[in-house]
Amino acid sequence: MGYFWFFVNKLPMLKNNLIKTDSKTISNFLTFDVEEWFDAEIPRRKLTFVPDECTAIEKQTDLFIDICKRLNIKSTCFVVGKVAQKKPQIVKKLYGNGHEIASHSYSHNLIYNMTPEIFRRDLRQSIEIVENITGEKIKGFRAPSFSINSGIANWFYKILEEENIVYSSSVYPAKTFLYGMPESPPNIHKVKDNSVIEIPLQLLNIGILKTGVTGGTYLRVFPKWLIKRFIINKNKNGKNIFIYIHPWELLYQRYPVNLSLSESIIQYWGIRRNLSKIENLCTQLKGTFKRIDQFVEELNLI
Repeated sequence: MGYFWFFVNKLPMLKNNLIKTDSKTISNFLTFDVEEWFDAEIPRRKLTFVPDECTAIEKQTDLFIDICKRLNIKSTCFVVGKVAQKKPQIVKKLYGNGHEIASHSYSHNLIYNMTPEIFRRDLRQSIEIVENITGEKIKGFRAPSFSINSGIANWFYKILEEENIVYSSSVYPAKTFLYGMPESPPNIHKVKDNSVIEIPLQLLNIGILKTGVTGGTYLRVFPKWLIKRFIINKNKNGKNIFIYIHPWELLYQRYPVNLSLSESIIQYWGIRRNLSKIENLCTQLKGTFKRIDQFVEELNLI
C-alpha cells in the first residue's frame, strides 16, 4: 500500500483545484456487478464451507437503487446468473427502475480457467435465466474479475459474437496478480475480426505503474479528490470512464472467512465510507451517465 501512496503524493495535482470542464459532452457509465460477497475471488479461495444464503445483497441493492433514483441515473447492471436464479426479485427491481441488465456469467468463475465449451455453457445459462426474468435481450457481458487475457481472447470474443453479445466490458489493460491484458487497446474499440465492442477500464498512469481508479478496491483506497481529478481529466481528453461497484461494497459486513492483512485491505478497506463516496461522485457526474446499451446504439457501433 505504501507503494501506491508514494506515487500518489508525487502527482502534479492540487486537491482543492479541480479543473472545470464541460464533461457533460462525454458519456460515462455507472455499473453495478450484482454478485454475493462470497463470489469475490479472494474470499471464495479461502472458504472451506458453503456460505449461508442469508446475505445482505437485497438491502445493498436497494441502497444502490436509491442513489440512482435520487440522482436520476440509469446504470448498467452485470448480474451473476446464479444470483438471479436464487433471487430474481433483485433483477426485477433493478430492471423495473430502468437499469440495463447484462450478464456477469452464471458461476462467477474466472474465464481463463475455463475451456471454450464450459464458458459457452456458462454464458448461455446466465443469458437464459436473466432474459426469462426481464423478457429483454441481453446485450452486454463482463468477465468475473476482468479474467480475460491474450491466451483466451480469440475464443472468448468469438463465443460472445456467436451468442449475440454486442459489447463486453471485461478488460483491465495492464497486469495484476489476478487479472489483466496489457496487450489490449486501452480505449473503447471493436475487437479485431469480430463484431463485439470492448469497453476496457480506464487506468491511471503513474510512472511505470498503471492502476485502476474508478471501481472496486481502487475506488475505496484512493482519495476522493484524486478519483474526481482522474475522471475529469479523462473526460477532457474525450475518454469515457466507467465506475464499477459491488453490492458488498455498499454496506460493511464482517465475513466468516480468515484473510491475511493484504487480503483484508483488498476486501474491506474503505467500505464504511464507500456509500457516501460513491454518492458524492455520482452527484458530480450525474449529467454524464448513460446506460452502456444506449451509448453503443447511439454511436451506431452495432
